[in-house]
Amino acid sequence: MRSAHTAKSVSAATVRALNYSHEVEVLREKATRSSAIIQLGELAKVPTASSFIFRQVDCTSEFGEEILTQADMFAAEPTGRIVRRDLMPDAEARRIKHGQILIAGAGQMDETNLFGRSIIADDRLAGKVLCGDGIILNGDEHSDSFLFLSAFLCSSVGIRFVRSTAYGSSIPRPRLDLLRKLPIPLPDRATLKKVADLIRTTVTERERYLREIQSARACLEALPEMQERSPCVKSAKPAAFNGIVPFQLSRHGLMPLLVKLSLTFRKNGKQDSVILLEQEEFFVVEDMLGFDVSLHTE
Repeated sequence: MRSAHTAKSVSAATVRALNYSHEVEVLREKATRSSAIIQLGELAKVPTASSFIFRQVDCTSEFGEEILTQADMFAAEPTGRIVRRDLMPDAEARRIKHGQILIAGAGQMDETNLFGRSIIADDRLAGKVLCGDGIILNGDEHSDSFLFLSAFLCSSVGIRFVRSTAYGSSIPRPRLDLLRKLPIPLPDRATLKKVADLIRTTVTERERYLREIQSARACLEALPEMQERSPCVKSAKPAAFNGIVPFQLSRHGLMPLLVKLSLTFRKNGKQDSVILLEQEEFFVVEDMLGFDVSLHTE
């Protein structure tokens, strides 16, 4: 089956039959005579490079950074690989900050693909490193216009707008100069504020979801029955008690706890030590060389 499109002028923006968007071209024409339509680059800072490639070598968290793929950044509980920091060309430039707009910058044009989809960064994502295919848009997270932009890019029209800037046939990627010039229609001030408030609520509720689900999971994992069945406890190696708190850190299996816990260690019926575990610590509890361990939640 053949298809064709027409354009009034020939340019890099129109000679793209694969992803030509009539909606974008109509808005471009209207932008010349309407102040309510502005370019994306006026609302957000678009990077100069769309992607970078580096060798990813797995390592422990002590020597590496957690890097998120395009799929990871849309997960309810974003978790990525820990890769060596020294092999990253510029980790700080790719480090996610709260309020940034993250765009999946590589993929296919089919409806269910992540390519062109975006999300506004919250505390679940902040501090982690985005993979080379992701695009980071910087702006004022307190600005209603910037928050409206994040909502617009999440819409079906916004996704088509981003995809209309793509080039390449195997793995399309946006041309950043075209992305920067995308026309963005701004509504009236009341609508702008309403949409911005909804985005603020969305960010808050996503962060709340993670806290609540981790807190609920922590309560279950603190039960003696759960501790006995935990694969981490079974595989943990005992350590001698030498005055240092006898618990083993682990990043496998147990999620970070968001409740305060106290561990009481007794030997021969006498209390030997008590320790309070602060929030967001990973640990495995076990009987260590004759110590009876009791776990209490606050």
